[in-house]
Amino acid sequence: MVMVENAPDAALPELTGSPKQVAWATTLRADALAHLDEFRAGMAAHVATHPEAAVEQAANNAALDQVIAGHTAASWWIDMRHAKPEGIAYELRRDAQALLDNPREG
Repeated sequence: MVMVENAPDAALPELTGSPKQVAWATTLRADALAHLDEFRAGMAAHVATHPEAAVEQAANNAALDQVIAGHTAASWWIDMRHAKPEGIAYELRRDAQALLDNPREG
């Protein structure tokens, strides 16, 4: 599993596409992940006061990491550009929730 929580781009999977697409998508991804880090920080603060939520939050973070690591095509990030960073972060959280709701069989 690739851990991307609070990680620099070097820890993320390489994007695929033309050099121009990869450069653009890398910026878009970094902006979206910065917004997602704000979301994760808020959730960490919640867990600090509600320790019973720690297991669920760890599962959420793992699912987010899996979803982010799965989006290696520069075109995906470019196609999402009109959603703005917060919109992309929302889509990633939605995809992660779907992954949690429907885990793949072994």
